Amino acid sequence: MNISVIIPVYNAEKYIVKAIESCLQFSEVKEIIVVDDGYKDGAKELVRELSKKHQIIKLYEHPNNENKGAGPSRNLGIEKSTSEYIAFLDADDFFLPNRFIRDKQVFQEFSDAHGCYNALGCYFYSEKARKSFIEHFDSTTTTVNSAVNPTPDNLLKGLLGLIPDFGYFSLDGLTVKKSFIIDNNIQFPSLSVHQDTVFIIKLAYYGKLYPSEIDNPVTLRGVHEENRIVANYNLAKKKHFKRFEMWQLLYNWAKPINIGKKEFKLIKNQKDFYKILSEENSRTSDVILLAFSDFRVLLNPDYRKLIKEKFKM
Repeated sequence: MNISVIIPVYNAEKYIVKAIESCLQFSEVKEIIVVDDGYKDGAKELVRELSKKHQIIKLYEHPNNENKGAGPSRNLGIEKSTSEYIAFLDADDFFLPNRFIRDKQVFQEFSDAHGCYNALGCYFYSEKARKSFIEHFDSTTTTVNSAVNPTPDNLLKGLLGLIPDFGYFSLDGLTVKKSFIIDNNIQFPSLSVHQDTVFIIKLAYYGKLYPSEIDNPVTLRGVHEENRIVANYNLAKKKHFKRFEMWQLLYNWAKPINIGKKEFKLIKNQKDFYKILSEENSRTSDVILLAFSDFRVLLNPDYRKLIKEKFKM
């Protein structure tokens, strides 16, 4: 098994060495592709120094050292990769020693597998970061629930929320065949956040992704005060608008394809829901009609909060 690990780098001087060193422990990793995304800190020099010692480390950047975002940076990494398999790692995260053990078994066992996914845990760089994360997220582990019997055939429904308690998996836990990505022209969109969600949902639709090690983390997410996703949760309207952008993009993608009636309805309702939440003066009638169109919105705490605001409850 030969793997290219793709690491986009932006404001990661404090973390990049740990991330790269976590990749170097695996004989399966044949190249580590670091894509500098234009931030003017010392990360690039640290990568250059490491590349002198380890030839598998390759450093790329966008033309004119432009900042294009994590999505286009990962696309560039995919383009430059030469291995059969691709794995992803954020620059402030790191792999654990069990990262690819089960993956090799999955690809040997299932000849039709285009990819597989694993559990992700958390590593807190400070107590403040831990408290902020716990405040906004229910669990420190991101994974698909093994109790729901995940299969390639029910993965898309599960990721979209059509299967209760299904869970989710992170990009850092994904191992996927490069040929599958290229053949289906699956790319990361230019969203500031949630571009990985769009990528994963498209993978689930076009291919067969199998569960790998979903009970124990194989990668740890580095959680610190500079995490964009934690920071964005402190700005409600901004958070909702970012989600609206994601669902709008998925809606435009799903509309002309045979994705399924339930799947398409959910995507449309999510788009409409987060559009309402992101607006400063959303209409009360729109808020009410949304609940009638799909009862699942009633389970969303953001919706219940909006209802209270509208009716001064």
